[in-house]
Amino acid sequence: SSDATLAPPITVAIRDARGNLVTSSTAAVTLSLVSGNGATLSGGATRAAVNGVATFGDLRVTRVGTGYQLRATAEGMSAAT
Repeated sequence: SSDATLAPPITVAIRDARGNLVTSSTAAVTLSLVSGNGATLSGGATRAAVNGVATFGDLRVTRVGTGYQLRATAEGMSAAT
């Protein structure tokens, strides 16, 4: 297996119930692999949002492949896949 950096960088936007970007949010957002088919996620899996957006530029998976799904979670918010 070999690490493959996810590109382009993954971004997660914090949105309210109406779908509006919450620009005041600095929530800590964590990404994890939902279906990794034996792969693992490495790199900075938790990032603080800046102006409501968390950016993950150094994530890697341990196996090159397609079809991976990521789940974003933050305390007090609904998860997104």
